[in-house]
Amino acid sequence: MLLLLSSRDYITVLLSLRLLYSILHEQMNVYIAIAFLEQSEALVLVMQHLCSPYESIQMEAFQVFKVASGERRAHF
Repeated sequence: MLLLLSSRDYITVLLSLRLLYSILHEQMNVYIAIAFLEQSEALVLVMQHLCSPYESIQMEAFQVFKVASGERRAHF
C-alpha cells in the first residue's frame, strides 16, 4: 500500500486512498487498521496528500486520516 500511496500518478493515488478508506472503515478489518497505524510512514504519506494540489485527493486523504485517528484513539 505504501508504494501505491507514494505514486505520482493521480489516479493511482486517488484510488489507493479510496481503497484504504474502505478497508479501514470496515469493522472486521480492525487488525489491518492496527497494522497500518503502526507504520508511521503510512500516516506521513496520508498527511502529505492533505497538501495535494488536487482537491479530490485532499478529500480522500482527509477521510483516511479521520478514520485512522479514530482507530488510533480506540485501540491505543
